[in-house]
Amino acid sequence: MPGSHCPRRASKTRRYLPIWRPLRGGFAEAYFRIVAEALRRHDPDHLFLGSRFAWQTAEAVEACARWCDVVSFNRYRRSIAEDDEWARFHALGKPALIGEFHFGSVDRGLFWEGLVGVGREEERGPAYAHYVRSVANNPDFVGAHWFQYVDEPLTGRTLDGENGHVGFVTVADLPYKGLVAAAREANQAVLRALERSFAASR
Repeated sequence: MPGSHCPRRASKTRRYLPIWRPLRGGFAEAYFRIVAEALRRHDPDHLFLGSRFAWQTAEAVEACARWCDVVSFNRYRRSIAEDDEWARFHALGKPALIGEFHFGSVDRGLFWEGLVGVGREEERGPAYAHYVRSVANNPDFVGAHWFQYVDEPLTGRTLDGENGHVGFVTVADLPYKGLVAAAREANQAVLRALERSFAASR
């Protein structure tokens, strides 16, 4: 059928963008509206935290901001401060949440350092502190969630075989003390800064 095939070359896709943009926007609008209306009807006392965007289009983020209480993102980077998308996001007037981030290494027996590796175990704590500071310094963000608490199994998790050294503890429940100490210190620094900010605003 004419017009039903997918373009094979990236250069050819440009001519389809005027068609795809409204379709993407309409799909995202319908998705977030339907879910938001259902949640508000059946569970009005809880927040709708979006969909933890790992990849997204501008249309999807805008629709999410219209219908969700918080817009959430999984952001695997060294910092969010370098991302220029947050200036555009600020204009949407909604709070944001980091749903996932982590830093790993391959010097503790596991074969994968996760999505953002830092080389050595002792670098994970400073990387955590740097990331959390970058989130705390952006007034649109209300928090960040580390993925994940425990290292993945050496033989790989059931779903897809992923076996990263990304935990706060080993599979034997032994804490990585440097990471734990750095996280505690970074989190307490954020809390102290918030307390000072609240006190100054009174």
